[in-house]
Formats: sequence, C-alpha cells, structure tokens
Amino acid sequence: MSGLAVSDSLLLSYCLLELLTLSTYLLVGFWYAQPLVVTAARDAFLTKRVGDILLLMGVVALSSLAGSLNFPDLYDWAETAQLSPTVSALLGLSLIAGPIGKCAQFPLHLWLDEAMEGPNPASILRNSVVVGCGAYVLIKLQPILILSPVASTALVALGSLTAIGASLVRSPRLILSEFCLTQRVLIWGWSLSQWA
Repeated sequence: MSGLAVSDSLLLSYCLLELLTLSTYLLVGFWYAQPLVVTAARDAFLTKRVGDILLLMGVVALSSLAGSLNFPDLYDWAETAQLSPTVSALLGLSLIAGPIGKCAQFPLHLWLDEAMEGPNPASILRNSVVVGCGAYVLIKLQPILILSPVASTALVALGSLTAIGASLVRSPRLILSEFCLTQRVLIWGWSLSQWA
C-alpha cells in the first residue's frame, strides 16, 4: 500500500498490484494440506488474473497513446487528448478491470469469500489492504477515466450492483469476519458509484 501511495508511475503501480495478487495466492494457500484451501488460493489468483490482464492491456495502450506512464504526464495528456469514443471506452474499461478485480467488485468478486480460507487475522488484514489498493489506483486513474463516459457509467453501475448484491447476500449470514469484509466491499462499491 505504501508503494502505491508513493508511486508516480502507472507501470510501477501495475507491478505492485501484481505483487498483491501473488501475496493473495501465497497467503490463502498457506494451509496447502487442505484441498479447499488449495482450491481457494487458485480461484483467488485466477479471478484476479482476469482483471490484471485487462489492466495490462490498458497500460500498454495508454503507453502508446500518451507516450509516458508517469501520472503527471498522463494527467497533462488527458487534458488535451482527442480520442474516438470507441478507443476511449475500450481504454477506460480496460483500466478499471484490474482495480475492480482487486476491490472484489462484480463480476470479479468471487475471490473474496474463498480467500477467507487462509489464516484468519492475516486474511482480514490482507483483504482490506488489497481492496483499498484497488480503489486507490482507481482514484489515481480518475483524470484518464473521465475521457470515457462509458467507463464512468460502467464504474457507477458495477459499484452500485456490488453494493446492492453484497448487502443482499450477507444480510441473512452474520459471521463477523465475513460481515466486516463484505461491509468494506459494500462501502467501496458505494464510493466507486459516487465518483462519476
């Protein structure tokens, strides 16, 4: 999390998000003798990998369009960028895919419940950090995401859908650790829907 806070480059932020994905896999799979834990670690890794690959595609496209991956240069580029609606929509959607996977937003939310199979105190802390890091990257990408009304609308829709879904799914089950994580995801979903 500290690395993302001081990072001035989208490429470095992407690499740090990849390290978070690896840490999820290693921490959840810590009790590797149990088959359910191995399945949970694999599913968490693969679910996040979908978002990470789409984010990588957006980072490569943004690098070729803007000529730099430093955030100040990207912000200057975003002020004067003239993109077609299709290119801006694809770029915006690919850039929100990775953080949505980290924030456990719909449809990349499946890893969060299974990630609770790891050591409990460490799982809660790590899941909170991973969700916060995904949202932080979205905040840093906001000037670029504004270029696409489609991406902004998708972010609002996915955040709202996640907030509603998380509250409906967890209301009958009150396991304290899962409840705390689901409430955090609900809050992030609601705050993501407020950005646009």
